[in-house]
Amino acid sequence: VADTNLHGAMGTGTFTYNFDSLISNVSSGLFSFSNIDTFVITSCTLTILNPDAGNNFQNFQLAEVAFSTNHNTTGVIVGEVDNNPNTDATSLSLPITNANIRSYLASGSNTVNYVIGGKLRTPTTKTLTVNVHMEYHIHMK
Repeated sequence: VADTNLHGAMGTGTFTYNFDSLISNVSSGLFSFSNIDTFVITSCTLTILNPDAGNNFQNFQLAEVAFSTNHNTTGVIVGEVDNNPNTDATSLSLPITNANIRSYLASGSNTVNYVIGGKLRTPTTKTLTVNVHMEYHIHMK
């Protein structure tokens, strides 16, 4: 990114997952997706896979991850950091801003779309590849 304007999308990704199958397998068939009362994101960590001294999270003043699904297409910010420290870093942990995503998921196949956005402090000089790692907690009723 060659400018320091706020960007809603700097990168995107998609994956498909069947949470009903996961829950059934883990619980030996005792529970299914319908037993979930909360699905909470507990952490979100971004890791740059190809950083260098001039292209890392030090370039970012603000970073955020938003997502939507095929069951709820309204995008929601899951994690965001503003005033990111001006220090060389290859990974960044985003404070969770919208943890309970139960309304975005349904039984069966879920296509999850995520977007990485932000505002640069200084422009990057190459394309950065970023891994998004989210952890979650499922509570059953």
